[in-house]
Amino acid sequence: MKRREDESWLALIQQQIDSKLSISAFCTELGLCRSQFHKKKRLLLDLSHRKPDTAFVKVERPIQSTLSPTIQITHQQCRIELPLSITPDWLANLVKALS
Repeated sequence: MKRREDESWLALIQQQIDSKLSISAFCTELGLCRSQFHKKKRLLLDLSHRKPDTAFVKVERPIQSTLSPTIQITHQQCRIELPLSITPDWLANLVKALS
């Protein structure tokens, strides 16, 4: 059994297309294995028509904190972290008391 390179298979595939013969008739005439011809044609034509790979872009998910989101208030040298669940009235009273 003769082992063919891809270039040789591509030439045979083009020769079959140009000959207007069916794959079966072409393979019989040249003594080629029909299933091997189909396999190589499908593989090589798919590879030659495939678009070149585009640049790979790595996507990373941001690390989510297990802590709840908070409101941070800094006054002079003091920093206070409050949960988002506080009411606006409570926050307004705190700001008044700090000023």
